[in-house]
Amino acid sequence: MVKPGETSNYSRVGRGKAISFYSTDLEIFEVLKNSLLEKYSPYCLVCYNKDSNDFYYEVPIVDFLKERHKGVWEFFIVSKSVSPNYELFDNKDDRLDYLRYLSLNGCLSLLHGRIVKGIIDESAFMCIDKYAKINNPDKIYYNLEYLEIYEALIKSLKKILKYRSKLIWLDGRVSLSKTKMISEEFAKGLKNGNFKAKIEL
Repeated sequence: MVKPGETSNYSRVGRGKAISFYSTDLEIFEVLKNSLLEKYSPYCLVCYNKDSNDFYYEVPIVDFLKERHKGVWEFFIVSKSVSPNYELFDNKDDRLDYLRYLSLNGCLSLLHGRIVKGIIDESAFMCIDKYAKINNPDKIYYNLEYLEIYEALIKSLKKILKYRSKLIWLDGRVSLSKTKMISEEFAKGLKNGNFKAKIEL
């Protein structure tokens, strides 16, 4: 396990795993509540809130909606059985190191609900499935348990992603995006004018 303060000695191997999408808070909560593998429980969310006195803090999964109501949009999903010795700290000067610490150890990153100038940004689940020491790149470390958790979440998530955004090219052609997937409830919100996002149905 990579320790805080040592992350600069390691690097991700390959591209990692990631999926981008648009969905509602409630849909994501249902995915988290119902799809996290029981054999790796208990789980918690590590939240980042620049306006909080704690900066980084831990909450149970069931508090996801409460944190979203506070405007929090940056989370890490941590399995306490896979990462029993993970450390929580709130030194603002070490923000990048802490992000790398959680990421390199496989903890799943969830970016969801960021709003920029009234526009909802796309959400993403991400996972670093393997990494190596920079001075010994041939020895690869694998985050197999977190990869299994990630794949279970994505399998559930894809069941609610019913639509793909339209791409309108300069020559007028229209095609469907391969990456911008949209849930049914989010699509309803777009049609009703409840949400604004840089996508087209």
